[in-house]
Amino acid sequence: PKIETVAILPLTDKEIVLFTYTGHPSMANDQLSGILTLILIYQKLHKIKDTLNYSYRFLFCPETIGTAAYLNRNLEKLRQSMIAGFTVTFIGDQTSIKYKQSKSGNTLGDRAAKNCLLNGETSGKVFEYSPFGSDERHFNAPGIDLPFGAFFRAGAEGYKEYHTSLDNKTTISEEKMSEAAQIIFETIQNMESNEAIQTKHYGFEPKLDKLGLYPTLGKRFNNKEEIMNVLAIWRLSQECNDTIDIANLLRVKSYQLSAAVKIGKKIGLIS
Repeated sequence: PKIETVAILPLTDKEIVLFTYTGHPSMANDQLSGILTLILIYQKLHKIKDTLNYSYRFLFCPETIGTAAYLNRNLEKLRQSMIAGFTVTFIGDQTSIKYKQSKSGNTLGDRAAKNCLLNGETSGKVFEYSPFGSDERHFNAPGIDLPFGAFFRAGAEGYKEYHTSLDNKTTISEEKMSEAAQIIFETIQNMESNEAIQTKHYGFEPKLDKLGLYPTLGKRFNNKEEIMNVLAIWRLSQECNDTIDIANLLRVKSYQLSAAVKIGKKIGLIS
C-alpha cells in the first residue's frame, strides 16, 4: 500500500509518542489490534492537524528488541522532546479498557488518561505502574525514565488464546478498537487543550447579563451549561492548577471545558 508522510508544523517543539509492537506474526489481539487502533487514531489526528499544538510520533517496533534499538539511537532526542507516551496493545478484545500509569504516576499523559477514563461514558480502570507488561516497562526502565503509560484490555494473561493460533480475528472487534481509538484520542484532546489557570477577578461573582452571557428575563437560555462551567472554572481557579484538575472536580472530560475557558479569559475572569 502507498504510505503517506504528512508534515505538520506544531505550535511547540514537544511531541506525544504512540507505540505498538510488531513481531507476532498472524496474531490478532496480541499484535494486529494495536496497529489498527493506531491507524484509527492517526486518521482522527490528521483531520484536525492544523489545530494541533504538539507533534505526534507513531512507533511500530518489534517487541523489546526493536524498542531497545530505537532507544539506543533516539533516547536523548526523546528526553528533550516528548511530554507523554502510550503503548497500545491487547486492545481489540471484549473486556473493558484499562490504563497503566507511568512510573511517576503523575505525568501529563497519566492525568489526561485518568480524567478521560474516570469521567467518560465508557468506564475504564486505572492501575498504578508495574514493572511487568509490554514495552512500557522498557520506556520506564531505570536510566531511561520516559513518561510512558499503557492502554490495553485483557493483557497477556487475560485471555485464553494468548500466544496460540487461536488468537485470530475472532478475538478482536472493530467496535472495540474504534472505542479504544476514541478514548485515546480524547486523552490527546485533554493534553492539547490543557492550560494553567489563574484567577483575575476577585470578590463576588460578576453580573453576567451585563457581559451578554445571561438573559435579562427568566432563566431559560441555550448555553446555560457552558456559562455554568465558566463560573465553575473561575470559582475553582485558586484551588486548581490547570483545566484537568478543574475537570476532575466537575467530573467531566477536560477538553469539554475548552469553550468555557475561552469565555472566561475573554471576559476577564481568569487568565
